[in-house]
Amino acid sequence: AKYRNRSHKFLWAYSTRWGCQLLSLSRAQLPIILARMDAETWLDQLLARLDETGPVGQSAREYLRQRKINVSLHAQPTGARWTARGHIELHPSYAEPRDDAYALSLVVHEVRHLQQGWFTALSVQGELEGWHVQFAFLKSLTGRYHSDPKLDHIVAELMSLPLSDRAAL
Repeated sequence: AKYRNRSHKFLWAYSTRWGCQLLSLSRAQLPIILARMDAETWLDQLLARLDETGPVGQSAREYLRQRKINVSLHAQPTGARWTARGHIELHPSYAEPRDDAYALSLVVHEVRHLQQGWFTALSVQGELEGWHVQFAFLKSLTGRYHSDPKLDHIVAELMSLPLSDRAAL
């Protein structure tokens, strides 16, 4: 009886990768939470696809599992980033099935940075290696480095840079 007067509130339980959360929501908050749940479902499906993409994707997925790395969506000026806490954040604009291959390549890129450690990941050589892994992976999935032919040419030139030649960096 005491809950009848609270018709504007909902108790909502939903599952996350690490457990269950119980929320008290107003009607205005409900669409936001549902959108977040859809994004989490999409992320789970996206990460599961890594297992189907060959050795590089499988290795990245295994690294994520072993280290219990959280992959989430977060608005930012880049497509993806790794955090100081060892997590990966994708830009929400990639939370659409239209370009899953590119979103997967971003995850692979950021996993490489986490594997490198801070010193290398923050260096020019570390970024170049991340790009090499990302774009080689993307090409293995799509047959090209980028969907835009102009950018595909630029990325091909970037891929020709050797990782071990300091002068090239």
